[in-house]
Amino acid sequence: MKQSKEIIKDIKNSYLAAINNSIGAKLWQNFYIIEDDKKVDVMRSGSLSCAFYVSTILTMFGLINKVHATVKSTVQDLKENGYLETKTPSKGDIIVWEAKVFNDETHTHIGFWWNENTAVSNSDLNSFPIFHHLDYYGTRKVEAIYSKVIN
Repeated sequence: MKQSKEIIKDIKNSYLAAINNSIGAKLWQNFYIIEDDKKVDVMRSGSLSCAFYVSTILTMFGLINKVHATVKSTVQDLKENGYLETKTPSKGDIIVWEAKVFNDETHTHIGFWWNENTAVSNSDLNSFPIFHHLDYYGTRKVEAIYSKVIN
């Protein structure tokens, strides 16, 4: 009788591949609620999809509890699941950028650390995830980076 080999899930590399493969995907552009009997796209066709994007990827791999529409609730979920702030990030860690005013509203931003110069996040201009400079070439300060050991 042939003995079957043990199969081990490689969550870390699968997670990083999902982030890489998400570039250009429009999956996170829309999420609807009903408010005052009207359908409202809270993602505004992708311009506010950063938390939806990041939390979906994290939830797919069981790294946080659920999908979120806001940076604040995503960060709370990160903390509840053992993520800690770090000054020495690794590929796939979570970045939170400072709040900025867009269309008369203040928004923080969230994405993934890729390397010392590069991040991945949902672009408000393109309405889908892109690779971009870590601090948007000095125009947006990194507020915090969260890390967790992923096996």
